[in-house]
Amino acid sequence: MEKKKNKYNVSDLSKMFDIHPNTVRLYEKLGFIWQAQRNKNNYRVFNKLHVMQIKVCRSIFGYPFTNRRIRNSGNEILWAIAKKQWDTAKQYTHSYIKIID
Repeated sequence: MEKKKNKYNVSDLSKMFDIHPNTVRLYEKLGFIWQAQRNKNNYRVFNKLHVMQIKVCRSIFGYPFTNRRIRNSGNEILWAIAKKQWDTAKQYTHSYIKIID
């Protein structure tokens, strides 16, 4: 699945995380992961940082017991990460853990 120079396409990520390719696109659209670069044929090209961001998404949204409060708290984490607001993301993560604890 890993491509040359640690580059991934939508299909690679969907297989890696066992999710639908549209889920990857949705995460990008919602701002949970950074916008992917585009290659010459306009296909998305993702990197290792996108892989890490999707891991966080799957950790937050992969639980069957989520409710609105948990999901909203998870959204705040993801949006902060996507904006590179690391301290804010850390604070939201602590809040998220308190909610699910």
